[in-house]
Amino acid sequence: MIKLALGVDTGSLKGKENVADYWRKALEKLPDLHFELYDVTAGVNSVALYYKSVMNKNSIDNMSDKI
Repeated sequence: MIKLALGVDTGSLKGKENVADYWRKALEKLPDLHFELYDVTAGVNSVALYYKSVMNKNSIDNMSDKI
């Protein structure tokens, strides 16, 4: 979804400004955006979210201060 929303080659974001820009553009395109959380897994300095995303696709997002 990052590639689609921002028109970039990479599928990851770094920095608060880039994350904010991504969500702003995503919500402009999909104002009724909705997610269904399935599970959360915590690791060392990271967390992974498993959820149902747009178009009923299952997704996993990994967030870490080391990536």
